[in-house]
Amino acid sequence: MTDIDSDMSDLEAQLGLISGLAAEARSPVIASGVVRSVDDIARLKYLPNISGALVGRALFRKSLTLQQALEVAQPQPEQVAEFI
Repeated sequence: MTDIDSDMSDLEAQLGLISGLAAEARSPVIASGVVRSVDDIARLKYLPNISGALVGRALFRKSLTLQQALEVAQPQPEQVAEFI
């Protein structure tokens, strides 16, 4: 999914648009045009049905590195209660 208004300064509106589309889509969505920093990847990570993000612009502008993007995108294990 590419947001053609991706140069907008209202990231919340862009994430809302992508989140709404992902909620209705039958297939996982790849977000495009919304990643400007590692924080954006962290936010996308928790949206249901988002399977990835294109980060080319952020890499080109050097506002994020590939290593940062991959580290943040990794799933975190959920804490599990121990039963004794």
